[in-house]
Amino acid sequence: MAAFSLWWTGPAWLVKEEDQWPKMDVAESIVQTMVATKARPDSRPAVEGECMSEFDICPNFRMVLKVLALIYHWHSRASHRVRGTAVISEADALRKARIGCFRSIQRFHFADEVTELREERILSKRSHLS
Repeated sequence: MAAFSLWWTGPAWLVKEEDQWPKMDVAESIVQTMVATKARPDSRPAVEGECMSEFDICPNFRMVLKVLALIYHWHSRASHRVRGTAVISEADALRKARIGCFRSIQRFHFADEVTELREERILSKRSHLS
């Protein structure tokens, strides 16, 4: 992929005005079918304010970890090419993904407690952490 210029720069038409971009020839019936298609009954939209709702498309927590680990590993490889930093192993990427998920969950469920601790205040007696 490193030698594939299209990956890094995109197609030549991308820098032109949008009205000069190529037109997609999609049959109207296909578009209508896509618009009319309803979501599967087992899927649900992400709910604002729900913990890690952007990962609702993943069937389980293990899949969330795999996706995040791939992102961390890809970012590490990209940083290595640009800055010369070390590339992390897949195991380290998975460990980083797990820690990142748990931190995100903790920030969501214990936001008030984290704020109180950062401001060096005493935790409320109602807190699960006190």
